[in-house]
Amino acid sequence: MTPDPASIDEIATSWMAACKAFDNDRILEHVSADATIWFNFQQVDHDRAGYRKMLDDAAGYMANRHYEDLRVQRHANGFLEQATLVGEINGKTARTPFLLVATVADGKICRIEEYFDTTIVNEASKADE
Repeated sequence: MTPDPASIDEIATSWMAACKAFDNDRILEHVSADATIWFNFQQVDHDRAGYRKMLDDAAGYMANRHYEDLRVQRHANGFLEQATLVGEINGKTARTPFLLVATVADGKICRIEEYFDTTIVNEASKADE
């Protein structure tokens, strides 16, 4: 059954607020217990706990994070989130574009597919030579 557009909009708006605040607890409240999360740089499905680890790891290696050009667009079964994540890694500014595709069912996000440009993060992570 296709989710109601108003329900998708409500979830997407709340999701964006949690993401902008970098509040991992609030982010996870939007994700169903049996959700699958896929990242293009690993190409394996993760569970909710694996997603939490990724969120926590990101907080540990990227300081002063914020989003630029954050926008959301509803699709028939969920929403797309597109932005540039900006932060500091080893004192260097990293600007990383990403796209997140969320599928919604029963009032929660049940699948996330995230496309993240790791090249920029990897370059910023290198120690000065």
